[in-house]
Amino acid sequence: MRAPVKPFIVYEGGVLPYMIVPRGWKGWGQFTLWLALLTPLLVWLDNLMKTQQGAADFGTGVFLFLMGVTVWLVAGLWWMLARAEVIRMVEIRREKQYARRRLAKEREQSQNA
Repeated sequence: MRAPVKPFIVYEGGVLPYMIVPRGWKGWGQFTLWLALLTPLLVWLDNLMKTQQGAADFGTGVFLFLMGVTVWLVAGLWWMLARAEVIRMVEIRREKQYARRRLAKEREQSQNA
């Protein structure tokens, strides 16, 4: 039986330590939903900036906003990493390098024969 396709791909060890990429409509839909969940926090921050700029509770509000964004970020990354196929770039590079060496060795042997 074929394994279900995971909605995200994680490239490990590439240009960045980890790079998460949505795959297919399911991955892009979940990614869009994750971004949409940030909207209430941004609307709340906008309302806070307009109404409570000089109030004593302004610092508390900004702190709560930053904590909310941190929870949103960690939860989203946790969700995506749990539902992702991991591709280790180090292994792919190693396989390519091995194939190049084998091909070079075969060419050298055919030229010496």
